[in-house]
Amino acid sequence: MTFLAGTNSKNHPLRVGIGGPVGSGKTALVEALCKRLRDSYDIYVITNDIYTKEDQLILTRAEALPAERIMGVETGGCPHTAIREDASMNLAAIDDMSVEVTTPRTFVQSHRLRDGRTVHVLAEGRLLNLAAAEGHPAAVMDMSFANQALAAEMIARNPERLPAAVHRVPLEVDREVARLKLEAMGVPLQKLTPEQERYLDSWEEGT
Repeated sequence: MTFLAGTNSKNHPLRVGIGGPVGSGKTALVEALCKRLRDSYDIYVITNDIYTKEDQLILTRAEALPAERIMGVETGGCPHTAIREDASMNLAAIDDMSVEVTTPRTFVQSHRLRDGRTVHVLAEGRLLNLAAAEGHPAAVMDMSFANQALAAEMIARNPERLPAAVHRVPLEVDREVARLKLEAMGVPLQKLTPEQERYLDSWEEGT
């Protein structure tokens, strides 16, 4: 879960942003913050609800805040789903609410709603980093999959040496994957000189 807070001057409200995977407790954290701070501060909550009022209902039933202090996504928000079913966003409802749909760039649809708000839908609501292939391009993911495959092989070959626990991928596996990747790209691999290795291992120079 990600927790961010900030304000750009004393005349502007403090904004707290909470993000994280489905089921990680984001709404529960918002509920706890509202109950703790509502008597001392003037609080509003902006959720990523576009069509439904799920988060608003949860917070109002928990008596965290009155419904009028909980609003849907603000203009310019970019909601997207972190699961593999784009239907979870109710895209048909967004289409019904839209008076204009434009595509400012690949994988971005801007829906101008009847109430004047604009909602940006990324990758048609699908798993963004895979559908848009910009967060995890194949040129990077092949190394991740190679690491996973070699780690699985290591487990299969050494069951008696690996007790049930979380183990780090050995450094030699990481380095071999990197070496093969560079070799496939035609990039020569330079080895560090002893002086460079001493510099990297020391805390005497640099930042």
